[in-house]
Amino acid sequence: MVTNKISIIMPAFNSEKYIKKSITSLLFQTYKDIELIIINDGSTDNTENIILDFQKIDKRIKYFKTHNSGAANARNLGLSNATGQFISFVDSDDYIDSRMMEVLINKYNEFHSDIIGCGAERIYPDRAIPNKSSFEKGFYSKADLESKFYPNLFCTNELEDKIPKSMWSKLFRRDIIEENNIRFTPGLKFAEDLIFTETCFLYANSFYYLPEEKFYKYVYNENSITHSYVKDLWINSKKGVLHRKKISDKFPNYELSSQLSYVLVRNAMTAIANLGYSENSSASQRINRIKEIITDVDLQNAVNQVDIKKLNFVRKALASSIKNKNTYLIFVLLKGYSFFQNNNIFI
Repeated sequence: MVTNKISIIMPAFNSEKYIKKSITSLLFQTYKDIELIIINDGSTDNTENIILDFQKIDKRIKYFKTHNSGAANARNLGLSNATGQFISFVDSDDYIDSRMMEVLINKYNEFHSDIIGCGAERIYPDRAIPNKSSFEKGFYSKADLESKFYPNLFCTNELEDKIPKSMWSKLFRRDIIEENNIRFTPGLKFAEDLIFTETCFLYANSFYYLPEEKFYKYVYNENSITHSYVKDLWINSKKGVLHRKKISDKFPNYELSSQLSYVLVRNAMTAIANLGYSENSSASQRINRIKEIITDVDLQNAVNQVDIKKLNFVRKALASSIKNKNTYLIFVLLKGYSFFQNNNIFI
């Protein structure tokens, strides 16, 4: 029986609390033809010892060390050392169902899709919440991608993100990645994972999707970007828009550039909401940061391109405040920043 090796890439940084469960879920997959590439990016806890203990008992583990190079460089190192026909990504604080790789590779054998994806669920200490999907199970041809995915690939006109772009719940054909030199962008600290998947989708000719199979388990981590303050998030999110501009220029027929204004406004909302986590900042500091964001010339140009009437109540109020440069109204809303979280402002 011919099998296809899967290279699973895992960056790790101070992951001693979670990484045992994560590695175990990979090594005990029902599909055995895998290699696990772990990149320890300067951990100072017991992460390295845990990895080395696993490597002693399972030679499918490849281990590399870097020194605080960032997730993008770590994943790129993994890509450069992968030997499988397929690539998958798992974060060291998450885990996957034991059947995930087998089910996805079986769908490849049946449909020969360039990308195969499944569903996911978010794991909290007291509950699991399945991710919702706007797309049905099945095979999507290039024509389907062009008509159903690319018009909203970066962002919808409602400032939502409906395309199933999470890279963690997918298998990517490695030749698609290598032939088109698709890599993560070092220094891009915001949405670099989404941009990677967006790029893969643009080069792909097909996609098979299993949204009802919630194989990927995204574990709640209070230190993640959506649960902690991220310094310079606005600056980094603008870099992400510029990178998407370069991507859109490579594919002019898909008219992706029309989505960039919506992406920038959405990112501004995320950056504003993230200020709610800056507990050590004074009121005046937060006000100044809000003002810096909403007076940005690029953002003001972008918000004038957005049809605010199409947005839901929360986004409409925030977009109007940005357009009118109403710093103090945004600050009042920010004081109860759960308002933003509960209404899906974060990407």
